[in-house]
Amino acid sequence: MPRCTGTATGSSCFAGSPGYMGLFLEEFRHLANGNSILLTRERIQESAHQAYLAFVAKTVSSSVLSPFGITLDSFIRDGRSYFGDDVFKTVHERLEAESRILQQEQMLVTGWGKSPSSAMIFEIGGSGYTASHELTGMASIGSGAEVAMSTLLTLGQKRSSGLAETLYRVAAAKFMSEKANGEYVGMNTAIHISWQRQQGENDNKPPGVLLHPDALEQLRTDWDNYGRPKIADQCLMSAASIVGSLGIASVDDMRASIAASIRLRNQSNCVSSHAEEEDPEFGRASDKDQAVSE
Repeated sequence: MPRCTGTATGSSCFAGSPGYMGLFLEEFRHLANGNSILLTRERIQESAHQAYLAFVAKTVSSSVLSPFGITLDSFIRDGRSYFGDDVFKTVHERLEAESRILQQEQMLVTGWGKSPSSAMIFEIGGSGYTASHELTGMASIGSGAEVAMSTLLTLGQKRSSGLAETLYRVAAAKFMSEKANGEYVGMNTAIHISWQRQQGENDNKPPGVLLHPDALEQLRTDWDNYGRPKIADQCLMSAASIVGSLGIASVDDMRASIAASIRLRNQSNCVSSHAEEEDPEFGRASDKDQAVSE
């Protein structure tokens, strides 16, 4: 599950080891210290990418080169003459192995410019991979990213979607990713709704609001009751009938079909009972009908 933090110019979400996010932010603050131009809409992507590459270089080289008391720059410049070809090759392979570990680290940088349509969604992945998601208006990272993105697309999310639709779809994408087999996505959820900074708003924090836990619980309850994908009983019975006609139905298939049939019958009885309560004449033949019958 991505972990997010805010800056005065926008927000960033990090998927991977929690400790790495702090290291990246330190590189980002060091790069932008005293130079606000680097945080503008025109430069923020380049700045974030440079900070990410610096973070990767330091993280990878510290575990491999620290015992030798040299930096990555020194290794690149003097390593071959210092170690010799064989040792240089071995150390270089260790650096590459460490860098592959960081390929699972991903980041989203979001923010706003001055024009109404200047929203930014910028992704930085392992080995410095970058992508802009401004045209699609959505992106997902982390172990549940594929399930989350599939859910967003299935629910019809697009750049022009309204806020209420987007809020529910994003929540549903998170809840669906929790249920994905083999994905390690926790149930802890936080949703931050951001907007373009308005005149008079605090310049020291990103504009937006963090959704209250009660609102998140309401979204989860509604999704669980009405939005979670389920196989309709009629569809399940049809599928069971098909595999039965092929002669390959299992005991579990028969049980599932019977259970679905019972549920449908109970639902039908409930509808009939409710209709009779609303209209005592429901289901009774009229005097004219009885006369014809006689």
